[in-house]
Amino acid sequence: MWIETYDIGKKKKVKTGQVIRGTYYKTVPSKNILKLNDGIGIQRDILDRLEGMGIEKIRCNVAGRGIYNSSLSDWLQPGIWQQDWGNGPQRFLSIKNMTKDA
Repeated sequence: MWIETYDIGKKKKVKTGQVIRGTYYKTVPSKNILKLNDGIGIQRDILDRLEGMGIEKIRCNVAGRGIYNSSLSDWLQPGIWQQDWGNGPQRFLSIKNMTKDA
């Protein structure tokens, strides 16, 4: 099932990833890696929706770098960096806090 959100900056709905067998899969272009913390961003409303669906695993396929795994609880912990650069509130988790597939 594809997960969508309304992107305020683009003024349209965008697909952010998909849920397959209880795991949220997100593809991340290398240009979208946050340079400040080497992190990946997920919109806050998506995280809230995943929590409501009972999804716990998140897998991010980062172009040119590999697949990184985390749990939803990693993204929801206090202290995770949050920012809104015009596309809606996002939380950013460093790939250092994820496990990389071999």
